[in-house]
Amino acid sequence: MQEKTLQQYFEEFRKQKQNSLRKIKQNPTPKNRSAEQKQVLREKFLSLLHSHAGVPYCRRNHPSDSDLFNYSYELDCCALVRQAIKQMEDELDIKLGLWNQAYFFDVLPLKYESHTQIVPGDLILYIGKYPGEKQQKHNVVHVEVYEGTEDKPEKCFGSRWNSSVL
Repeated sequence: MQEKTLQQYFEEFRKQKQNSLRKIKQNPTPKNRSAEQKQVLREKFLSLLHSHAGVPYCRRNHPSDSDLFNYSYELDCCALVRQAIKQMEDELDIKLGLWNQAYFFDVLPLKYESHTQIVPGDLILYIGKYPGEKQQKHNVVHVEVYEGTEDKPEKCFGSRWNSSVL
């Protein structure tokens, strides 16, 4: 019996990956939910995001003998949003892939014309360019979640590299 070549292993891996990607719901059809049901989901989403407060953006940004360096996981902006959505997959009837913020831009069903339309729980996607680096698709460089309140209407929650922790 002949052993498989590296190319054969890779081809099997590629086919498995393609099959798993086909199972991911892309551009899901929004369910008809009441305003109250949507509010409950938004509140749970925000609560799940906040449950990760204190998690490092990137462990290697901290001294090797620190708790943050030795933390069990890290979350950049996309990973934070994906983690909360993953925890709500069944309720939201959505399964997101492992891609970055440009993926959110591609698959989310609503795009607002004005910031006055956003409500707590909406994703805010930041457009920009990284100096000297490969540019992101759609130039989307960051994602946060809007959680504005009457006293702080501009308030967002997200993972930022310069703050080191959520």
